[in-house]
Amino acid sequence: MERKTDYVALSKAFGGNGYVATTPEEFEEAFVKALKADGPVVIDTRIDKDEFVLPMLPPGGAIDDIITNVKK
Repeated sequence: MERKTDYVALSKAFGGNGYVATTPEEFEEAFVKALKADGPVVIDTRIDKDEFVLPMLPPGGAIDDIITNVKK
């Protein structure tokens, strides 16, 4: 994703709050703030494109292709 959308600014433009998290610690801090906030909140969580996270849609996949667990 090469788009440089500022989701924090977008959230604020619609009357919400927004935070950026690039580490697990930053996410935890933003999540605590989000739970205390009145109104909508966006947490722009920056995750490396090669990181394996679940649930995941494979590239080009449809919602029916969602991966929810690791098969061993």
